[in-house]
Amino acid sequence: RLESADGQLKGLATELRALEALPKVTAGELLPRPLGLASCDFPDEGLSASSNQQLAAAARLHQSRLTAGWCPATSSREEFLEVDLAHAKDAKVVTAFALQGRLPATGDWQQTRGLLQLVLADEALTGVDARTFLRPPVRCVYEVAMALCRKLNWHHLQPAATDGVKDYSNLTKEEKLDFLSRLISDTSAAGVPGAVAGLESDDEGVQPLQLTAQDILAGRNCAETNRLLQLLACRALGLGEAAQWIGRWRLRYQ
Repeated sequence: RLESADGQLKGLATELRALEALPKVTAGELLPRPLGLASCDFPDEGLSASSNQQLAAAARLHQSRLTAGWCPATSSREEFLEVDLAHAKDAKVVTAFALQGRLPATGDWQQTRGLLQLVLADEALTGVDARTFLRPPVRCVYEVAMALCRKLNWHHLQPAATDGVKDYSNLTKEEKLDFLSRLISDTSAAGVPGAVAGLESDDEGVQPLQLTAQDILAGRNCAETNRLLQLLACRALGLGEAAQWIGRWRLRYQ
């Protein structure tokens, strides 16, 4: 019996040494972990697309960057979005993935500057950084809106002067209120679902703006002021404004 017990102890000792030789892991380390797209740890350079390449970096869950998502230019089987894992910090094995629809105009102030940059480049944005839209000054809203109206050919909204279009500094308070009121009204009236290649859209279209001209002048309701500018930018880009999602997709890897 002693010999049998001694043999068992030796066997247990051998198993313990084998276990100690295994790589050390911490609790939860073997569970799937995010690649870093949503957290923006994964770099923009690792995202590419067959079309609308300037929007590929917006293909991130839970983010409202640029157009709050990527969509193809055509409804074609050849369109693709590629995530190059060579840009990941460590070697990765994909075990699952998730898709998310997009709301092109979220009202988040962090989205506004990047979206306007796509439409206007540096026009009306000189000296305007992203945090300006945390509480947009009325002059900034006016000049950006005027630039967007020119892109959309909404010349009927522009306050007229004898020698062209009035400068902001020459507008009376009543003229500012009139311009902003008509801008809000026309933007809300035009808020219908946009046909976007490869995407399905909400049939109810865009929610009307809950905003008044006096809100903009007083610096109130800033989220809706941001959504106003975002809706105009989305319309100028032709990417639709209603909630959108992918209806059909295929996954390829190599």
